[in-house]
Amino acid sequence: STNPYSITFAAPSAMTHPGSLLDRITDLFVKRPLILGLSVMLLAILLAGVSFAAYPFAIETSGSGFVPKSASEYEDQETILIAEEVTRFNPFRTPSNLTNLNMPQQTYSEDDLTILFVVSSGDNVFTPDRLSAMNDVIGDLMALDSSDGKVGFEDVCLRDRDTGTCALPRSLLPFFFAEDIAGCPGAFNPNGQSSTLAQQPSTTVLDLIDPSNTNVFCSTTNANCTANCRIPGPASIDIYVQAGFGYVNDTVTGDPSLTSDVTRVVIDFGLPLQGYKDIDDRYDEQVKKIEEFLDRADSLLKDRDGVKDMDIRTLNDYLFELYFLKLFFRDTALIAVAIVIVLSYMIFHLQSVFLALTGMLHIMISFPLAYLFCQLSMDFGGMGLLNLMSLFIILGIGADDVFILVDSWKQSGLSVERKVGEEPIYHQSEERHEQNMAWMKRRMVHAYSHAAKAMLITSLTTGAAFVMNLTSTVPAIQIFGGFTAFMVLFNYLLVITYYPCMLMLYEYYAKYWSSFISCCVKTPEPIVHDVIPKNGDRADGGIEIERYRSVEKLFYKRYAPFVYDYRYFIVAGFIVFFAIALGFATQLEASDEPAQFLPDSDPLQQTLDILADRFEREESQPQLSVVYGLKRISMKGTNPYDASSTGKTRFDTSFDVSSETAQARFIALCQLYRDEQYVYNGQVLCPMEAFRDFVVDNGGVFPVPQADFVTLLANFTRAYEDTNGPAPDYSGATSSTKQDAASREARRLSQLELYQTIRFDLEAATPTLRYMLIVVNTTLSAVSTGSEIEPMYDHWNDVLSAQNKLQANKDVTLDNGFQTASVYIDMVLENTLLRAAVLGIAASISLAFVVIVILTSDFLLSLLAIISIGGVVTSLIALIVWMGWSLSILESICMTILVGLAVDYVIHMGQAYRESKSTTRFDRVRDA
Repeated sequence: STNPYSITFAAPSAMTHPGSLLDRITDLFVKRPLILGLSVMLLAILLAGVSFAAYPFAIETSGSGFVPKSASEYEDQETILIAEEVTRFNPFRTPSNLTNLNMPQQTYSEDDLTILFVVSSGDNVFTPDRLSAMNDVIGDLMALDSSDGKVGFEDVCLRDRDTGTCALPRSLLPFFFAEDIAGCPGAFNPNGQSSTLAQQPSTTVLDLIDPSNTNVFCSTTNANCTANCRIPGPASIDIYVQAGFGYVNDTVTGDPSLTSDVTRVVIDFGLPLQGYKDIDDRYDEQVKKIEEFLDRADSLLKDRDGVKDMDIRTLNDYLFELYFLKLFFRDTALIAVAIVIVLSYMIFHLQSVFLALTGMLHIMISFPLAYLFCQLSMDFGGMGLLNLMSLFIILGIGADDVFILVDSWKQSGLSVERKVGEEPIYHQSEERHEQNMAWMKRRMVHAYSHAAKAMLITSLTTGAAFVMNLTSTVPAIQIFGGFTAFMVLFNYLLVITYYPCMLMLYEYYAKYWSSFISCCVKTPEPIVHDVIPKNGDRADGGIEIERYRSVEKLFYKRYAPFVYDYRYFIVAGFIVFFAIALGFATQLEASDEPAQFLPDSDPLQQTLDILADRFEREESQPQLSVVYGLKRISMKGTNPYDASSTGKTRFDTSFDVSSETAQARFIALCQLYRDEQYVYNGQVLCPMEAFRDFVVDNGGVFPVPQADFVTLLANFTRAYEDTNGPAPDYSGATSSTKQDAASREARRLSQLELYQTIRFDLEAATPTLRYMLIVVNTTLSAVSTGSEIEPMYDHWNDVLSAQNKLQANKDVTLDNGFQTASVYIDMVLENTLLRAAVLGIAASISLAFVVIVILTSDFLLSLLAIISIGGVVTSLIALIVWMGWSLSILESICMTILVGLAVDYVIHMGQAYRESKSTTRFDRVRDA
C-alpha cells in the first residue's frame, strides 16, 4: 500500500451560516475595516489614558514586594514597624515639636559614606605607601570646601556634641597616623593628625589586637599616660580587616596574620546644617546638600581609583539609588532594543511595514490596559520592576499571534478558491469590487475561525499558567502573574478585533504603497486559482503544498515524514531523556545564598561581594528583638498585593512592668538572654538596665517605687534625648520620616537603638507605657542562609516558650514575649521558594490541562499536550541543575514564566492537527 496510515478522521468544517455572529463580525472586518479598527484602537488609547490618570505610574523599588506577607515571621516584623508609628520615645514631646531640644549644628547622625580600599587577594593594604595614599585620599575628601557655592565637607560632616569639630572617619587610619603624647613614651593619641606613620604598620595593628599591649592608644594630651586608653582585643578591629586577620579563632596564641587585602573607611554626616533650626526644618533641602557633597566625593574617589594599585569602591544609599536608576534606564533601553528587533523580524516575516507597525501598536497598548485592570482588581500600588519583564514576554506572545493570523490569512488565499465569476484582480481599484469582497469574506471566515480559536486556546492556557502564580506567597510574583495574564488577555482581544481590520486595510490599500523596504519585499501577485464549481474543495481535503512557501514545504515534505519514519526512536529517546531530566530536576534545591540581581562583573555587585565575603565581620550584626507589650498585628482587611497596605497595631493591655519585682525580673531576663546561644559577645541592649543606670547616677535607688516608675522612665527618655538628640519620628508628623513601604523596608533592615526599645502612647496626655524591647546582636551575618538562620530561630522559640511558661514571668506580665528578626523573613522566603515553585508549576499544568480539554473536547490530545509540556518544564529545570544553579528568587521567577511559554507551541501544534481536513493521521500531522 502506498499509504500505510489507515486511521481516518472526520474533517471539521470552517463554514459559517448567514446571520451568525462569525458572519456578522467578518462582514464588518471586510466592509468597514477603517471605522471598526479606529474605533477599537481609540477605545484602547482612551482606556490607556484613564489608566495613568487614575493610577499615576510609579516604580516600586523598596523590595518589600518580595517579602512573603502571609508568613507569621513577616507579621512579627510588621508588628514592631507599625507600632513605632503610633508610639513615641519621649512622652513629654510631640514628634513635631523640636523647639526645646538641645540640637547643636550637625550633631544628629543622618547618613554615611563607606569607602573600601581593595587590593588583589593575598596582597596587603597595610603598607607604608598605601596607607599614605589612603590618608591622602581621605584628607583630600575632607578638604573639599564650600568655594564657588559648592557644598564642602565641613558643611555636612557629623560633629562632636561637646567640641563641635567634625568627627574623625571611622577607620584604622587615625591609629596609623597617631600623634606622640608628650611625656608618654610609646603612647599615641589616635587623632589622625600626624603627617607620618606613628609606627611600622604591623606594629600598629598588633598593638590593636594584642591584649598585652595596653596603654598604647590613649585619648589624652597630659602627663597622665593611662587616661582614656583603648583596650586592645583580638576582635576589636574585625570590621576593618579581611577574614582570617589576626589570631586564629581570636585565641591570642601563635603568630597572628597582620596583613589584609581590604579595609574600610566610614564618613558620617550630620544634621541640622548651618542655617536650619532643627533636623525637620526644610529637611529635603538639608538632605539635598548632603547628596551634593556625595556627588563631589564620588567624583574625587573615582579620579583616585587605582592609586598604588588599590581599587576604591563606595557604598551609600543615595549613590546606590543613582546607580540603580542608571541600570533601570539602561534596561528600559533594552526594552526598546527588543521592540526594534521584534519589529524588524515582523517586517521580514510579514513582508509589510504596515502590518508590522500596526501589529506592534496593539501589542504595546496591551501594557497600559493590563495596568488599568490589574490595578482595579489588585490595587497593587507602585509598579514593581518585575512587571516590566512582562513587556519582553508580550512581545513574543503578541508577535506570535500576529503571525498566526497573518499566516492563516495568507494560507486562506490558497485554500479558499474563487467561485465562478470571481476573477483575479490586478489593480487596487478592483479590491473593493463586490465579487472580490465576497471572496475576501470567505477567506476571512476561514482564517478567522481557525486563527481565533487557535489563539484563544493558547492565550487561555498561557494566561491560566500565569494566573496560577497567585498561589505564590511572594506578592511581587503574584502581581507579576496577574499582570502578565491581563496583558495576554488584552493582546488576544485586540488581535481578534483590531488586527483583522488592519489586514483588510493592507489588502485594500497598504500592499500597493511604496516603502523604504520595497527593494527587499516581494511585490504581491494576484492569487489565481482554476475556476471550480461552488463548494469545490479538494476531494481529499488536503493541502496543495506546492503553492506554499519554502518553510512550509520543508516541514511538509522533509520534517513530518522524518518524524513519522523514526517515531518509535523519537518517543523512546524522549522517554529516556525525560527520565534522566526528571532525576536531575528532583535535585533542585533552594539557594543557600541571597539572590544576586547583578552579574559578577558589575562594580556594585563586586562591592557588595567584598562587604559580604572578605571582611572578618560586618559593621553591624543582624539583630533579634524580644517584644513585650505587643500582640501580633492584625492583617484583617489589608491588601496582600499593596506593599503600603498595613495591619492594625494591637497592644497587650495586660503588660505592666511598673512593680519593683517586674523591674528586677526584666533585668534578669536581659542577663539570661545575654548568656544564650547565638548572641555576639554578650551584646544585649536592655532598656531597663539603661534606666537603672540613669536612676543610680542621679542618686536614686533601683528598683524604683511602682507609683513612680512610669514618670521616672519618662524623665529618663527626656534626659536621653537632651544628651543624644531627638528620637527618630515614625508617626509621619515630621518631613524627615515617611510612612510608606520604602521607609518601612529601610527601618526593617536598620539597627535598633535605645529609642526603639521604650515606647509610650503617641496620643495620651499623661505618659502611658505601651511596650518595650530587648535587642540582641546575633552571631549571624547579613548573608546568612536559611539553613544557618533556622537553628537560631528554633532555639529562641524554645527559649521564649519556656520563659513564657514560668510563673515568675507570669506574675509580672512578662509571659507574652515573642521574638522577631529581619533575617527570619529571608529564611522564610528561601524555604518557601522551592515549594511555591513546584506547587505553581503543578497548578499551572493542571489548569492548562483543564482549559485544553474544555476548548478542544479531546481528552487524548490534551493528555499528549500536557505530557509534552511536562517534558519541556522538566528538561529546563534539569538544565538549571546541570548549570550548577539553585533556586533563588530569580530562578523562581523564571519558573513562573516557564509553563506559560511552554504551553504555547504545543497547543499550536495540537490545534492545527485537530483542525486539519485530511483524513489520515499522517496527513494531519503533516498538515499541522
